[in-house]
Formats: sequence, C-alpha cells, structure tokens
Amino acid sequence: MKRPRLLRDPIDALKAARYRWLLRRWLRNAEEVWRAYRSGLAMPTLQFRSGLSLAHGPDDAPVFLLFEIFANGCYRSALRNARGGTIVDIGANIGVFTLQALARPDISVHAYEPHPRTAATLRRNVAANDRDGRVTVFEEAVGHARGSRRLNAGGPSLTSSLYAEPGASGVMVSCVGLDAVVERAGGAVSLIKIDAEGAEVDILAGASREVLRAIPRLVLECHDWLVVDATARVAGVLRGAGFRVGVRAHGRATLVTANR
Repeated sequence: MKRPRLLRDPIDALKAARYRWLLRRWLRNAEEVWRAYRSGLAMPTLQFRSGLSLAHGPDDAPVFLLFEIFANGCYRSALRNARGGTIVDIGANIGVFTLQALARPDISVHAYEPHPRTAATLRRNVAANDRDGRVTVFEEAVGHARGSRRLNAGGPSLTSSLYAEPGASGVMVSCVGLDAVVERAGGAVSLIKIDAEGAEVDILAGASREVLRAIPRLVLECHDWLVVDATARVAGVLRGAGFRVGVRAHGRATLVTANR
C-alpha cells in the first residue's frame, strides 16, 4: 500500500504530527478533518472547540486558513491592539478572520468579498456564528474607485484576483473605493485588514489623504508577484500618511503592519 506523501520521510512525518496536533488543539472534529486532509477526501465542516463552525466549498482552503489565521496568528497582534469600533475585512474569503474578530465583544465587522460563490459561503458562516448581528457582508471588491471589474477566479478561492493572468476565467464584480468603505463604517474604523491578491496598491492609491489619516491601524498582505513592487509602494503610501510601518515575510507574500 502506498503511503500518503506527507508520511514518506522523517521530516514529513514530523510535519504531519504537528499538523495533527494543531487540528486537535483547535477542532472538536479534528480526527475527521485529519483523515480528509491526509487522504484528499471531502472535507467536513470545521467544528472549533470554541463553538465556532466553518463551512466551505470545494474550491476553498479551510485547513490552510485555520493554520494561518488561528494557529499561526498572522493577524492576532493587530486584532488584539485594535480599539473598539468597526473592523473592516477586505478580502474576507469564507470569513475566517471575520470569525476570529468576533471574539472581541466590543467590535463589529464589515466583511468584503466579491466572488458570488465565496460570498455565499461567507454569509453562511456569518449566519451560523454571528449571534449578535455584528457582521455586515458586502459582496464587493475594494479597489481604486467605484465601478465594475473583472475578477479572475479560475482556481482556489484564495487566489481570486483583479490582477491574475490574462485569459483566466472570471466574473464581473462591483467595486468600491476605500473612502466609501470608511464612510459606511461611520468613521469609527479601528482596524482595516487587506488580503486582496494584488489590489492592495490600488486600494491605498485611490484613498483620499483625509481617509488615510483617519485610519488608526492596518494590516495587509502584499503580493509582489502580481503587482510589481507592491510592498515598497504600499509602505511608501502608508509612511506618507504618518504610519509607523513594519514589514516581514509571510510565506510567498509580505505582511505589512501600519500603526499610529
């Protein structure tokens, strides 16, 4: 019998043990999820020990998002240090960061996800977990300005992008600028998280100076392989708006934090 690739050598075996331990730490149905993850079978809804549940579709990556956002805590510091008010989740996908943010009882979330199928899953997760009505879902992209844009979405939902390869399959989506996003929040934005697969440069470039100066804290993923010099351009805009900027590697991407 051929062993799963994850278990073929000692290094892979150690990785497998760590992944399984993390699943057990976070999930009530860890063994069921582990069997599906290891064998490529249909993944069940993730049932968190905290009481959260995470539904997903065949094009989503729920286990990757669990590891990245909950286990590795890529946004944890920004979320912990945010004041009360409205957190904006740009590129919400199926809602993992949005659900993490609900642990803060003093905040509400505006979650932006443009792809119709992914936004439907996001709404499903919000309906299952947001018992206080603190999340508002906007089925829109955020970019330079209001309009319609083509969202390239031929692969996994995490890679849906306004800046993917020419010829990729896609769908037309509505787009708004950052000024409108902040206005909808009533000016009480405490944190903006952006993971928009290349749109991060346009989002900041289209924002007015007044809006940028009204935002206390941002955390962004930058994708230099989609938009040339995205990290440097984003950092430059943020420093020009008076932020203290931090930059660190985040897998293939770069994580940029901006604080007052």
